[in-house]
Amino acid sequence: MTRQPSLRQCPITAEVARRMRARRKAIQMTLVDQAAAMTEAGYPMSHTGICDIEKGYRRDLPIRLIVAAAVALHTRVADLLPDPGSCPTCEGSPPLGFSCNACGSGGSR
Repeated sequence: MTRQPSLRQCPITAEVARRMRARRKAIQMTLVDQAAAMTEAGYPMSHTGICDIEKGYRRDLPIRLIVAAAVALHTRVADLLPDPGSCPTCEGSPPLGFSCNACGSGGSR
């Protein structure tokens, strides 16, 4: 049976996963090495778990996981998080009087 990415993955989760993978590739770290480093940082993780995140099989990522990933990837937590207003759904500006279901941003009057 082929696994499908989560149909309800939060756009923020998808962006964090994309940034984690990009950083891992940039420093030429394997999934196995990242998993070991995250486990050492206090968040036990397998290489298949990281692969699942990168492929979109996880809907949400706990902050503890993101912190451990930042430690493992030798970067800041802020570097793994999307910039404010960078929601891929509303691009930081939902229509006037509405709020974005993806990021929670509210349209100003």
